[in-house]
Amino acid sequence: MGTGFLDKHTNMDETLREVLRELRNPQGPGGGVGVSRLVQLEEEKAERDLNIVFWTYPATGETITLSAGRTVLNFEDGTITDTSGEVTALYHSLRSEGKDFLRSLYVNSDKAIKVQMDTYDEIFVDEAKDFQGTYFQFKKVTITTTENTEVFLLACTNPEAILTLVDKASEVSGGSRLVRGDIIVEEADKATTTFKTDQVLGTNKATLYLNLYPTITHKFKINSIRFCLSPDNGSTYQLYLLENNSDPGGAILDIELQKSEVVYDSGTGMTDNTHYIEIGGGVLPMEVNLGNTAKLYYMIDWVTAPTDVKGFITIRGEKLS
Repeated sequence: MGTGFLDKHTNMDETLREVLRELRNPQGPGGGVGVSRLVQLEEEKAERDLNIVFWTYPATGETITLSAGRTVLNFEDGTITDTSGEVTALYHSLRSEGKDFLRSLYVNSDKAIKVQMDTYDEIFVDEAKDFQGTYFQFKKVTITTTENTEVFLLACTNPEAILTLVDKASEVSGGSRLVRGDIIVEEADKATTTFKTDQVLGTNKATLYLNLYPTITHKFKINSIRFCLSPDNGSTYQLYLLENNSDPGGAILDIELQKSEVVYDSGTGMTDNTHYIEIGGGVLPMEVNLGNTAKLYYMIDWVTAPTDVKGFITIRGEKLS
């Protein structure tokens, strides 16, 4: 249990015991100071609970891409120092709001980061978790990234208000988190080899894959699949998603091994420019144990191989490990 949690209770208990002693003995050394102190405590509590100020970064409430390095948010004077050293302004500051410090913090990111409040020790937050801290006292937050990272930050002067706004307890404790994978080929890029590659299950090795996020995903559950392919020749097709890219090698045992890697089979006869959606209740959800971290392989078996194809394949799921 952290010292912050203990401090918030032990300090309050000591103060209340002091107040009660003075109330019991108004003629003592305190001379009735306990009453005024009790009133002061109530006023401080009302100020903390009612006069709440939030900060979001970015202020639009969306995410921002931070490049590799250290980004420093100084809430006391309302400045942001990015990884290149450029300084910009927050929309408001602790000074402009008449506040002394912040008491709670939430940070969401799609990659592993380090979070530091003031000059305290850095806290490592891997991409499978979000950072959530309450009953801290700080004026500055430093976020350290090792690659381009999507980040959203929420800070508050109240020690508990963030808990009511952010329902992330399971993610903070390492529980489930959204897994996503997308491939989109637009009109301008339809002549690329992404979708036009013709691969037959049991004959070819899977060479195409969706990159999954978080990038540490190994085991996950597919909850939904959406796809739409538009070949230039109007050919029908069959889509497979596979845990691994095992090479069938022409031997019957290897062919069966490749078939065992299939976690989704669309069936034959998928048609040109038709949007297909698979959700729970049919073949989904499906648990997946990836052979290569964060890579979900796919194969497209075309009846007649096209010259170019536009379209998309999108999966959404739940991270298991």
